[in-house]
Amino acid sequence: MFKIRLDRHQRILLGFGLILVLGIIFAIFLSDVPSPESPEPFFVTINDGGIEYTLKTKQRNVSDFLSEQNIILGKGDFIIPYLEWGLVPHAHIFIQRAIPITIEINNSFQKIYTQAKTISAMLEENGISLGNKDRIEISSYPNNNEREIYPEMEIKIIRVKEEIISQIISIPFQTIYQSDPNLSYKKTEISQEGKKGEKEQILKITYENGQETKRELLKEETLKPPVARIVKKGTKIEIGKTEEGIASWYDYPYFTYELPAASRTFPRGTYLRVTNLENQKSVIVKIRDFGPDPRHHPERIIDLDIYAFKKIASSKIGIIRVRVEEIL
Repeated sequence: MFKIRLDRHQRILLGFGLILVLGIIFAIFLSDVPSPESPEPFFVTINDGGIEYTLKTKQRNVSDFLSEQNIILGKGDFIIPYLEWGLVPHAHIFIQRAIPITIEINNSFQKIYTQAKTISAMLEENGISLGNKDRIEISSYPNNNEREIYPEMEIKIIRVKEEIISQIISIPFQTIYQSDPNLSYKKTEISQEGKKGEKEQILKITYENGQETKRELLKEETLKPPVARIVKKGTKIEIGKTEEGIASWYDYPYFTYELPAASRTFPRGTYLRVTNLENQKSVIVKIRDFGPDPRHHPERIIDLDIYAFKKIASSKIGIIRVRVEEIL
């Protein structure tokens, strides 16, 4: 008998050829087999956010079923069985909808979709930790980390930081006025210059979201006391020009620290001692106006402000006889 000898390489090629031929024959066979009929519809029960209902479908996996029923999953929504799982008659699908909330943290706003039921669980779910002093603010509600989450809840996280600092501050000095009978009236001399002191303060500063909100003084110690400034004020009265006549009063319209008066004889800025000749009461005034008008009251030599007049007579009198002395 005639025999054909094939080497190893030829035998391998022949094997691949036989496999290819068998594959083609099998494909032709399958093409002649009629396709099975479309699957029969079946019922699936779905629980969507607590609402349960039954739907009929021919789809064989969860993803196609949701598309067919136009059921859309939002961000953070949870579904079981998973989308890629298959479906069988009387299957149950559970959808738990995520709750949208807004959280303000580090002065920025974030929209979060959460499956958590409480604030503390939501923080843990999103990897947000609270410091010992940090607090949570919920508009119109108490700050309770175990409060239940509700849709569109607005949560604000306040980052609280406390810091202890030491500071040196200056202490202002006082000014002390002393009467000096050897110094002319209204003259002043500084007999001792003032010096500021120093004190150390220990403070606790509270920051909320990086902004200082509170300062608490814990301790204060004087390091150097201040030295008072001493000013001598002259009380020595030296008399210049003197005249006697009638004094009346008027209401000076502006506030001054010194009692004002009006004169025709003495210039503005002159200090005068006015003495009521009836009771010898005196008052010192400063000329600020010109008067009285000589066309109407030529006999009057001075108009006193009403408060100056009351120091030496009753305003009901209206006019009094006085002695006017210029203070040099």
